[in-house]
Amino acid sequence: MARRLALKLIAECRESCRVVVHDHPLPLAEPVASATIPSGSVHVHAVYLYIAGVSWPARENESI
Repeated sequence: MARRLALKLIAECRESCRVVVHDHPLPLAEPVASATIPSGSVHVHAVYLYIAGVSWPARENESI
């Protein structure tokens, strides 16, 4: 499921689009930033920031 979402984001997001993901990093993409947030229980939340054109290559023939 995460791979399908990553492929869809790569195909459809314009350059500089920001994507924030909670707890499950996207395969095929490299986050530009990440943070862990304690929840007060056993679980620790992870948040990942991706930017199209940085975390994955920009689409061809794209203009902003």
